[in-house]
Amino acid sequence: MFSVAGNHQLFTVTDMKRRLIIVFLLLICFTGCQKKPAGFPDVYPCTVKVTNDGKAMSRITVHLNRQGGQGAWTAMGETNGSGVATIKTTWADFTAAGVPEGTYKVILTEKLNIPDDGLTPGEMMALEGKALEEYHKKREEEKSRVRTLPKIVNLSSTTPLTLEVTTGKGGELTVDIKDYADLKQ
Repeated sequence: MFSVAGNHQLFTVTDMKRRLIIVFLLLICFTGCQKKPAGFPDVYPCTVKVTNDGKAMSRITVHLNRQGGQGAWTAMGETNGSGVATIKTTWADFTAAGVPEGTYKVILTEKLNIPDDGLTPGEMMALEGKALEEYHKKREEEKSRVRTLPKIVNLSSTTPLTLEVTTGKGGELTVDIKDYADLKQ
């Protein structure tokens, strides 16, 4: 028995063992939930870099569609400030960095993220003068940026972009969208 200040009993050794067993089982459950599920394919490192006339493009979503079908998983990533997307494969609630081997069509889409500076609709309506001009300028800059991707790279049926992911080597692709601006769908 453990006690504090003499006669006040906190809990017995048996209670402590039960608590330790419960904690141990909870730890196993929570760490076990992250194990690769049966049937989930092996994945290999994969990155896609997106530029526009050599300048990195951020917030571009990169989708990979496996030629010949891919089952119940998806492979995608989003470019960072350097224009690089690290592709991850997701199946149900399990995600792993990398992509199964195969040949993929590469689809690029842009996120529409018009800044509102965290303002409520009422606060936006109350903008005046320079603050209102700055707000509209940011919105217009974002709208024009959104239109930078050629439509041809937005659909699996029209994209000329492909990527080969191989066992041991993975896959890497650099795309300068300027090279696709004049292509027709």
